[in-house]
Amino acid sequence: MKRIVILYLVLTFAFGTGLPAAERIQGATIEVTTRDAIRILPLQVGEPRLYDSSPLREIEEVTAGLTGWQFTSIPQRIVNSYKIRITKGGFLYAFGGKKGASALSEVFGDDAPKWENAEGAIAGKNVWFCARRKVAGGEELSLSSFELELAAASINTRGMPAADSGDAADNTTTGAICGRWKMGNDIWVVSANGRATRSRPDFLEEGTWKCVIQSTPPTYQFNWSRGRVVMLLHLSGDQKRILGKDNVPKGARAITD
Repeated sequence: MKRIVILYLVLTFAFGTGLPAAERIQGATIEVTTRDAIRILPLQVGEPRLYDSSPLREIEEVTAGLTGWQFTSIPQRIVNSYKIRITKGGFLYAFGGKKGASALSEVFGDDAPKWENAEGAIAGKNVWFCARRKVAGGEELSLSSFELELAAASINTRGMPAADSGDAADNTTTGAICGRWKMGNDIWVVSANGRATRSRPDFLEEGTWKCVIQSTPPTYQFNWSRGRVVMLLHLSGDQKRILGKDNVPKGARAITD
């Protein structure tokens, strides 16, 4: 028996246990442009996934093949939009999503066939999907979805580029939301710098807004209570009313308080 144990130890030292080591996944290096207040953190258990949530939503599981990667930590309850440039090819992961709307076709649209399910690779409370895509250096992607987070071997960030002729709507159509609005019992003041306030007697709250879909009419996202209240709204054709889902009126331009 003693000889058998010694022989096993010798073989183990020489050839290993025979158990497969964790597969090291070749990760992409990416450069991200976004207006969202993201934070780049190490992809490891215990890091805050939604950094302003209460209770705090954290990364709870990471497959061993993603050791040493980074991810985008985000505010909760917002639609995240990214422009991504691949500086080194490999795999790019995306995760998060919204309950009941986490099918890859809903998250990635026409790009969905290029993504594959990676459920469980990155997990945590309210992570409704996890997927990955093989990307090549020089490739560019645009992604937008609810509570959408990215993971890659390395992530660099840039501010949003200055508007060019193709973005002229930022100062015309999309800026039409700016001004004073009577929203039920509240007065909203929407400023061109992306800030907004809503108030009524004995109440004042600050928030932020941005144009998330540049179409006709454009769709605006308002964030109140540090992202705990999110509204998607658009203007009527005459730009005198704010409309919600199914064109339900939410408010009208205010002349006085």
